[in-house]
Amino acid sequence: MVRGSWLEIQVISMSVFILCLLLGVVSGMRTLSGPAGVSWFAYFGWLEVGGTWCEFLAKAATRWILTLLAI
Repeated sequence: MVRGSWLEIQVISMSVFILCLLLGVVSGMRTLSGPAGVSWFAYFGWLEVGGTWCEFLAKAATRWILTLLAI
């Protein structure tokens, strides 16, 4: 069994780390795009959320936070 050099092991470790980070970013975007869309629909009045438990989605801070997290 031939062992790789220390540099090769570091490069492979960094590649795995970057791939895991990218996978998290992509899945995070997919996860939060739904709530961000609902928040924008509520803002434009296409979805009535007043008087319900999800009324907070129509607030400006929630809309922008969810949009930033979805990106």
